[in-house]
Amino acid sequence: LELIDQGKADGEIEFCATMQELESKLSAGWADRGPLMVHTRPMNLHVSKLTQRSVSTDPAFGEFHPAAAAAVQRIDGCFGRFIDFLKDKRLYDNSIVIFTSDHGDSLGEANRWGHSSTIFPEIVRVPLLIHVPARMRERFTADLDAASYSTDLTPSIYALLGYTPEAHDWPQGRSLFVEPGVDTTWRKTEPAFIASSYGPVYGVLRDNGQVLYIADGVNSRDYAYDLSALKPVRIGVTAAMRQDDRSLIHEKLAMLASLYHFTPKP
Repeated sequence: LELIDQGKADGEIEFCATMQELESKLSAGWADRGPLMVHTRPMNLHVSKLTQRSVSTDPAFGEFHPAAAAAVQRIDGCFGRFIDFLKDKRLYDNSIVIFTSDHGDSLGEANRWGHSSTIFPEIVRVPLLIHVPARMRERFTADLDAASYSTDLTPSIYALLGYTPEAHDWPQGRSLFVEPGVDTTWRKTEPAFIASSYGPVYGVLRDNGQVLYIADGVNSRDYAYDLSALKPVRIGVTAAMRQDDRSLIHEKLAMLASLYHFTPKP
């Protein structure tokens, strides 16, 4: 085990600097050690960082938040250069590369900012890019039209590396990659329970991630959104939706309490 980004607090971890450090270590011998697993959690796009930056408006950014757009532009360039580095070192075709985020951020949508106690559409939707080596693609398939969740990433890595863990019930997640012929239709029909980072705000995604119900325990309100298009549309919460989704939320919270041996206070 060797650490990258040593001596840096979480808020100081910067994507491009980390990629440069990783390239240096791979060139200095890391690549010759055999299989490596590398993980980093940069803070370039965290709202706490964006609000500290003064960025001149670039017409190319359009209506996007200028500091966020500039940060994405920088990350995109550094990530592309890292991929080119892997290709130059003949490592890319033998590497699993995952690029994602643990959450999104509100950057002014309906005057919302941050993510701490909300799960509005801009919080729930995150990028997920996965490069799978060609030799592995021959053994696996994935439904690219089905909803995927962060909890699926760990079992996906296990599956790609040839491990077949015992089937787990929720909330451990299930591999996005399966052998050809395995039924994955459940991904488009099974509802998903989600929760905010820090507050008692919970949600349910249905219809292959196209309908989001939010039960906001902080503000004692509920919301619903149609996510079928790129731009979310707020829709009315029906009595049936409220009953079914709150029932599911209670069920999942009870399962989590049991899993972690937690007894709620009366």
